[in-house]
Amino acid sequence: PASMLEDLPGAPLSPTEFTYVPVKDDPINPDLKDPIELAGAFQGDIVFADLTELTQMTQPQLFREDKHRNAVIQPNRIWPNKEIPYVISSSYTNDERGTIAVAINNFHMKTCINFVPRTTQKDYIHIYKGQGCSSSVGRVGGHQSVSLSDGCIYVGIVMHELMHAAGFWHEQSRFDRDNYIRIIWGNIRDGMEFNFQKYDWKTISHLDMKYDLGSIMHYGKKSFAKDRSRNTIEAITGVEIGQRRAFSRRDVEKLKKLYKCHETVYIKVTTPKPVTGGGSSGGYGSGYGGGSSRCHDTYDQSKCTAWAASGQCKVNPDWMLPNCKKSCNTCKTKCTNLNANCEYWANSRQCTENTAYMHLYCMKSCGLCHAPSDDTNECVDQNQYCSEWAASGNCHTKTDYMLAYCKQSCTHCVPKPPM
Repeated sequence: PASMLEDLPGAPLSPTEFTYVPVKDDPINPDLKDPIELAGAFQGDIVFADLTELTQMTQPQLFREDKHRNAVIQPNRIWPNKEIPYVISSSYTNDERGTIAVAINNFHMKTCINFVPRTTQKDYIHIYKGQGCSSSVGRVGGHQSVSLSDGCIYVGIVMHELMHAAGFWHEQSRFDRDNYIRIIWGNIRDGMEFNFQKYDWKTISHLDMKYDLGSIMHYGKKSFAKDRSRNTIEAITGVEIGQRRAFSRRDVEKLKKLYKCHETVYIKVTTPKPVTGGGSSGGYGSGYGGGSSRCHDTYDQSKCTAWAASGQCKVNPDWMLPNCKKSCNTCKTKCTNLNANCEYWANSRQCTENTAYMHLYCMKSCGLCHAPSDDTNECVDQNQYCSEWAASGNCHTKTDYMLAYCKQSCTHCVPKPPM
């Protein structure tokens, strides 16, 4: 697509895609051009939120007295609730989607940050094939792009761009870098010197952590080189820099610190609200329908209308049916599954392990077609997997869902009043 605004989203990443095994290795040859240079943006791959941020980063001398820049980004640039809502372009192949899913799963497995399919959230990222590899730094508000074009679909490159989106600048931008690396200015391509500026503590917080030569966010030794037989950056100790294979130990620690992962995290499960009128799903919201009183397109209505008119409701149903309900005329469809694998995933505990996807696309298999019982004296489980989930500790970690639907297994029952 020519721009993010013209891109048609596809289905969110499924539980199966998170178990994908990449078919190609990440680029680790330091003599080859780093994919993060492909976009031609600031420092290669950073998209600015606005003109003020552009000026702050390209002319930092004008902002020496600015006291308001703190942490890696301003507090309002950190994603709330440790969740980053996303949509992903329909233009990616199955292998490309799998590679992106593996990169995202590294955040899920090693930090408290969760990438969740966007439903109605105002602020979210849109992963699409734009110009090269690029991202803004942190949450900038509204609909923001993460470009992963051809040449960028490697697990490490995707992790690098998503770490930008989570709120991190490049490691060599730190003010204390000269204690660890030396810049060979004479071999930097003409006009690219600004990409090697460093910033003081007011601009980029180091989170009280040591410089990390092994960070996935560090430039490689030949970044922006005129002559690729010579370096532009060298580690004083001679160690490897610019790896794009995995998070370093400090990358993980920094993500956890910025998002306060040491605090107790409960994954909030949002169950559908009862339909108040006009519905055909037995008084509770359907998988992608509900009552006519709440039937609307949750994505841009003008785009939904145009895409529906071009046949996308049938071509791209996994994304269109839940997000463009009105345009696809699915408002009276009863509660159902939107993926043929839902029953298998439900049997594999995905209703509690991957709630962001399952509770939107597999409502029937997850037992979400009916409201939890309002009769507090009725001590029953309303899902066949409740006892298994309870035995795995989910009564304490997925409380919103478990205490509503699995009262018996979680022993969350109100005693009957004496007769």
